[in-house]
Amino acid sequence: MSKVLILTNDNQLKRLLELSLKFNGFVAHFVDDSAGAWKFLEEVYFDFIIIDFQLSQESGLAFFKSLRQFGTNIPVLMVGEGEFDEFILKDLSPHNYSYILKPFKFRELRQIINSLLNGIKEEYYHFSPRDLRIDAARGVVTLKDNIFLLGKMEIQIFLVLAKKAGVVVTSQRIKSILEKEGPLYRGTPFYHVSKLRNKLKTIVGDSIVIKLISGEGYRLDFKTS
Repeated sequence: MSKVLILTNDNQLKRLLELSLKFNGFVAHFVDDSAGAWKFLEEVYFDFIIIDFQLSQESGLAFFKSLRQFGTNIPVLMVGEGEFDEFILKDLSPHNYSYILKPFKFRELRQIINSLLNGIKEEYYHFSPRDLRIDAARGVVTLKDNIFLLGKMEIQIFLVLAKKAGVVVTSQRIKSILEKEGPLYRGTPFYHVSKLRNKLKTIVGDSIVIKLISGEGYRLDFKTS
């Protein structure tokens, strides 16, 4: 079953979505604020997210913006009402987003969700000996019992290193990944790999180690036990 995270504190919308999504075979998890949403995203894999544009204490748009700035490409459905500027969303995320206006019908909701899920470019990798799964399209990594998000550049670098586990990946190869994204991702390969290494250490300890091989590049090693 597909899992959906729903960020809203509108009780009427909650009841409507809960009924509609359950009827259509989705497992829905509800949160009232962005703090709760981030906590869920660190622990659970979701196929898509529904965000209420008008929250009582904060902006749904602000959470959507932080989600995309973080780099994850999880599909998002924004629920708005009245005058709604779809171009705000498009500027932030040209792909993997849609919106729907209140009130809406179950059939309309289902069509939009199907369109979002079917439009995802599949980029899924499974490294069975280590029980490592990388969903590059959504920026989700699963290592045994650990599920975590990586930013857009982090996931690309991590994927290249994981595919070549035990083999040195040159600094030039990492640099070419950075250059494809233009001036947004400044800094040296060492800077970006160091950030990724520190993040992995915090999440999975020494299960995955990225080593600097002086004068050559970087090597990802899996801990063997």
